[in-house]
Amino acid sequence: MRVYKSYPYCFSIKGDGCCAIFNSQFETIQLVPFAIAEIFEALIDNTSELCCIQKKLAIDSTTLNICIDYLKEKKYVFVADSSDLFPQIELYDTSTLNIFKNAVIEFNDKSDHIERLGAFVSSYPFEFLELRFLPCVTDVNRLLNIFTDRISLSTIRAIQIVMSNKCEIDLRSKLLGRITHVIKYGANSDSSIQSRSGVMTYYVKDKYNLLCGRNNDYNKNLVIDLDYFIKSHFINPYYYGRIEIDSSGFVKNSLKNPKSFGNISSNNLYDIIHRSEFQKMWFITHDMIREIKGSPLRYNMFVTNNLDYDEVDKIYRFSQETGF
Repeated sequence: MRVYKSYPYCFSIKGDGCCAIFNSQFETIQLVPFAIAEIFEALIDNTSELCCIQKKLAIDSTTLNICIDYLKEKKYVFVADSSDLFPQIELYDTSTLNIFKNAVIEFNDKSDHIERLGAFVSSYPFEFLELRFLPCVTDVNRLLNIFTDRISLSTIRAIQIVMSNKCEIDLRSKLLGRITHVIKYGANSDSSIQSRSGVMTYYVKDKYNLLCGRNNDYNKNLVIDLDYFIKSHFINPYYYGRIEIDSSGFVKNSLKNPKSFGNISSNNLYDIIHRSEFQKMWFITHDMIREIKGSPLRYNMFVTNNLDYDEVDKIYRFSQETGF
């Protein structure tokens, strides 16, 4: 008996106008009509012959065969000589794994909070750290050296630095092995890239506020990754585990958001980040956001927008207000 089945690493996502099929093995995502998505879903854990699928969906054999040929060509389905189940990859909530992952810290030309910030970063299992230096900072290395001593034993494995084009980083810095990217704003030319000592340096013409306050174009920049896709069903991938602290010491979900939850100079940082109010943004999934909840690509979108709650429609929407 020949049985058609969907590959377990492929997933269909329904939207308002069409559907999408995400192939996590080949890292592709394809928009498809509802009819094709319906056939694909009918083949998940399928143990019946094609004639049974045709009867179940009430479609003619010609349409069914055309859709099956398309799904086979795109490597979304396969044919087997056995009805044995090939279990689909399970979507499960992994949000409890490593609750703190990303930290973003902004610096001015002073270092009032730098020791406290360094101790904070070293106390949590952060993986990614972004250090942003305001245009007033003329000596990046002085601040980096103070900060380095505090995070040398941390779990940080990748650091990105955002600084003025007028500044330079001392390549003898103890952080050099962890610094992966440097973004220099206010450059004369745009989109210029250099590689030195394993560090990629990007030069952009934008000023600091424009660069850091801009939202990602979520319709163009999709994350084609299985882990991201699964997590998007349960959490907000951008905000989850994200902690940002501005140059005045205010703790935020994102520096471009106007709302803060306390200041490290007068509040206990541990208490701030463990409040349910602070972590609320972490669990606003893409299914809960008006502008994208109907998109079949929503689970692959990288959405960095600030969010407001619409009390009338009981749904979140993109905010027009930023902190800059």
